[in-house]
Amino acid sequence: MFGNVFNPALLYPKSSTVDNSCSRKLFNDLDPDNVPGYSHVCNLASFLVTLREQATGLSTNQALNVIRLWDSLSDFDKTRTRFPQRFSSAGSGRFKSPKKNVALGVTSIERAVLGPNSTRANWPDCNRYVEATVEKLLLCYPSDRRIKNAPFMSRWTLIKEGYSRIQFLITSSRRVLDSTDIQLPSLNQKTIQQWYNKKGKERDLKILMQGIALPSASMTGQGAPAPKPKPVSLQSGQTPPFQFQCPPDTAGMAKLKKRIVKAPLTPALLRPILPMPSSPASAPVQFQVIVTPPLPTSMVPTVQPGQKRKAVDAGMAKKRKTATVKCPKCGEERTPPTHQQYMGFRYCGKTGTSSFDEWRASLKEKGVARKKKDPQ
Repeated sequence: MFGNVFNPALLYPKSSTVDNSCSRKLFNDLDPDNVPGYSHVCNLASFLVTLREQATGLSTNQALNVIRLWDSLSDFDKTRTRFPQRFSSAGSGRFKSPKKNVALGVTSIERAVLGPNSTRANWPDCNRYVEATVEKLLLCYPSDRRIKNAPFMSRWTLIKEGYSRIQFLITSSRRVLDSTDIQLPSLNQKTIQQWYNKKGKERDLKILMQGIALPSASMTGQGAPAPKPKPVSLQSGQTPPFQFQCPPDTAGMAKLKKRIVKAPLTPALLRPILPMPSSPASAPVQFQVIVTPPLPTSMVPTVQPGQKRKAVDAGMAKKRKTATVKCPKCGEERTPPTHQQYMGFRYCGKTGTSSFDEWRASLKEKGVARKKKDPQ
């Protein structure tokens, strides 16, 4: 029904390796999603993996092998890869319209998820042969590469570099591009890791759901019941109307608090009375004294901190009395000339037996005196 089965051994040299799963018959050739033609996808992916370490371009035989393997694919795999749209197609306005018109898929790749120090990329499951190629690269690089006196290479870096080399060789061959519609979009480490983690979660979910009988929704034997007819008019209720109790009116019953208005302090003002002079040399100017009555004590404003000096000058505030210093010897107020001091020593004339000059001279003899600066 499907014609002759393609034999991949005719296309590979003896040194190349091909999976045994790719040589099975076509009627058993189904992928995990039950889509036929998966063995030819494996043949193309296996041949592409052999090019991951090739330094030079494709030879004529290698280009012909890629073309033959591509022709053996089913129509499902030969269809053009549809990249998911990651932009708004209904953009309008000044800032929403695209700056340039490009083919479908270019903008999608440019706005894909980007990893650190990597270029724009897509996911490996964009088509079946790219996904099969990445799966075989995972088998070729099961772990990181640690070689003495060589830089460390992670598993994802090795897979990304191997795929990039394959992509470069295929896109550099003009014969392959003219004879096939093969599409190998760019990948990076982040998209490969996301695809790998997603596949692992799906595999774990299948294992957990295997053997579990999920309950099915119960279905009724008959159809849905007929809807109720809509009444012509709505029935009014027989409940009595609700009586709202309004609060009593208390307008004009509020008690207003009396507020004492403090009158400003106005001292006596002198207002000159200027008569109209009849000539330049006229009579002297007369003044009229206006005296305001004193304010009651209850209306005198309090003295603020910033107006203390003004209140003292006006006689409103009391001056603070200074404390008197008494002599500890005689008990009287320490006032000159009976009480004097010299170099911190106090002299009391009422209890002392000598005069102030003699007392000061005795202190100088004892060494209590001001030191004079030496003239320079």
